[in-house]
Amino acid sequence: MTILPELEQQLRDLASGEAPPQPPRRRWYAPPGAVVTTLAATAAVAIALVAIIALGHRSAVPSRPPTPAVPPAARALVSELAVLRRPQTPADLNSPNLDLFLQLRGPADPRGQRGQPIRSLIRLATVTPWGEKVYLVPFLGRGGTAALGLVADGGSCCATAAGIASNGTGSLSGGPSGNDAVVVVPDGVAKVSILLPRQGIPGERAYRHSLAITVPVHNNVAAFRSTRYADDIGFNHMVWYGPAGNVVRRIGDNSSLNRVVPPPRASPPTALSRRAQADPATPNPVSVTPRIGGPHTVFTISFRLLISGAVYQYLFSGPGGPGCHGKTPTGAGGGVGGGPDDVRGQIWSQPFPPPPPRGGPPSAGTWCPGTFHVSVSAFGVPGSSGRFYPPFGAVTFTVKP
Repeated sequence: MTILPELEQQLRDLASGEAPPQPPRRRWYAPPGAVVTTLAATAAVAIALVAIIALGHRSAVPSRPPTPAVPPAARALVSELAVLRRPQTPADLNSPNLDLFLQLRGPADPRGQRGQPIRSLIRLATVTPWGEKVYLVPFLGRGGTAALGLVADGGSCCATAAGIASNGTGSLSGGPSGNDAVVVVPDGVAKVSILLPRQGIPGERAYRHSLAITVPVHNNVAAFRSTRYADDIGFNHMVWYGPAGNVVRRIGDNSSLNRVVPPPRASPPTALSRRAQADPATPNPVSVTPRIGGPHTVFTISFRLLISGAVYQYLFSGPGGPGCHGKTPTGAGGGVGGGPDDVRGQIWSQPFPPPPPRGGPPSAGTWCPGTFHVSVSAFGVPGSSGRFYPPFGAVTFTVKP
């Protein structure tokens, strides 16, 4: 029969997983009694060939490489983000920005907040509309905790699986075209509306209305660009939508989006403020509340502003030990303050929760027992070209077991 070689080739193609090409249809005729006999014989040959070919190919089919093991601490992140569950490709590890991020926030991270990157879980999640590659980088802390780093034009770290599930995480970078924002959301979110307020900071420019920027989610990532102020407030006011357009989650108090607050007025200058304007290291009293606390106490450091628009840096020193950190410089090269509402005469208060363990979430932080010394200094004073000044004040607080 001429049909047998064709049948054998088709069976071999099927066994190899390839669809055989479809030959032109041919008509053939046989006596009525021969049809059943021929079909029965063909079926018997087919069954025999399937068995022979399957046995012959069993040893030739390569086994699938094993899936890289996921550290137990990272399983929650992998469960929350589908992009981490797809196979890794060479493109997931090919980026100068990614290399720089891993160098700065890997084991050599001077602040020790990130821990060891889990390279097998690094993924190129998407490319933004403006051409920026977005990488997701899980980190494994020394304490066995896992968190997610985000690498785009800038970068951010570190968000836990629980934090992503409840509020997402994001990265913001400014440029000549405005603010570029990238937001990571959990599985089940197909679209995100980022709600931007009329006014970002009290005293700054107020727009005529608030703004909703709605963007699709690709591989757990939504990205948008806006010339309007975004900052963290852009990530604190969001609406998440599911694939069917249903609202999955609302984040933030949207009733405040149209609120406009005028800037506070600076108090009249004093002899002390005039000296501080000339020399920002001029002594200025600093206080802390409470003065005595426990391992989980949030200490608040306060002082009266003598200079409008200055930025402040806090340096801590104190005991150290397993599970907690005593020496935690806050903003060594960065700081807080400097907004239009930070004017002379206002009371500045900055809360400090216990610092987190290396690579761990903020909620896991503890203070070591002992006495801590905190110095406060000014830099970024208007007209000083970013000069750093010696501390103008200091305070101590005690942590009891």
